[in-house]
Amino acid sequence: MALPSAIQTAVIDYDQLLTGQRREGRYIGLWSIAKKLSAAQGIGIGLLLLGTAGYSPNVEQTPSTVFMLRVLYALVPCLCNVSSIAIISFYPISEEKHSQIRSKIANREQQPCSLRVDMADFNAMTQALVNMGSGDMFISEVGLDKPGSPFQAKKFKNRLTIDDWSIIVRPMKTETKEKIIQAAFGLIHKKGFNNTGIQEILQTAGVPKGSFYFYFQNKDDLGLHLIDYFLVSFISMADETLKTDKSPIEQLRLFFDRLLNNCEEADFQGGCLIGNLAQESGGLDDKFRVKLNEAFNVIQGKIKEFLENAVLNNELPETTDIDETAGFILSGLEGAILQMKVVRNTGPFRVFNHFVFDKVLK
Repeated sequence: MALPSAIQTAVIDYDQLLTGQRREGRYIGLWSIAKKLSAAQGIGIGLLLLGTAGYSPNVEQTPSTVFMLRVLYALVPCLCNVSSIAIISFYPISEEKHSQIRSKIANREQQPCSLRVDMADFNAMTQALVNMGSGDMFISEVGLDKPGSPFQAKKFKNRLTIDDWSIIVRPMKTETKEKIIQAAFGLIHKKGFNNTGIQEILQTAGVPKGSFYFYFQNKDDLGLHLIDYFLVSFISMADETLKTDKSPIEQLRLFFDRLLNNCEEADFQGGCLIGNLAQESGGLDDKFRVKLNEAFNVIQGKIKEFLENAVLNNELPETTDIDETAGFILSGLEGAILQMKVVRNTGPFRVFNHFVFDKVLK
């Protein structure tokens, strides 16, 4: 009687290891329905066979009916028990394996951040194997040989396995994390961080709640990821602009035009995510203040690249204070974007552009 419950526990833990979700309610409900359906089916088939054998209540039964009763009450249960023993004998999750599963789950819950990094490395490694075909690669390139990593890479006959758990441990699809971040970015960009709830983000992304806590410790952790997500897009746009064949000052003008186009396409509702979060940072964790300050430094650093190139191209004098000028431009840029959210037109940005290019950078 104890075996089914033990198997249920192992299956639920195994599912949690695979998906990052604890779904015992679903499994127990499913098993309960299955037990009732199998009981109903057994009774129905048994009564049908008894009727076929000529069973009649409250009368002496014929030899064929007695034989059918013996089959149903003795032989069939014995056959079912023997079949169950055979199935249990090949059950893949032993006590030792179950202990390993529980240990992996405990480690993941205790160190969620490091695990997410390792899972990303796992995905990078898997993709590299797919791309390279032969499986021959440098393990160190994806960091799986670093000390303390919960996964240890091993090569065996041109196969790469991960801590002998390549069959069991499979990272959740990275598309799920991207869906959550993209949904959060759209909502928080428009409504603000404090006015956007986790449940609303998950409904927009179309993913279960368990997936959120597989990738993020909490909402603040998601916010920190959003800052990185924004910076990747910002840096990419700046780098693409720096590659154009225009002069550095014209490149900076083009870059600001692209930022303006983004604001217009969003109907001036979003603004700058970093600026928006900075306005809400008074009620946020101190980690946000540090992260936002780093983000502003990155943005200012990109503006500095345009200005440094302009000095090298003799568009600006060598005496130009690059740091101070870039900081002033950043402050003006954030102010113009913020004001556009209020007036819902490009006026503030065009004033900013005129002052920067016709006054400051002349």
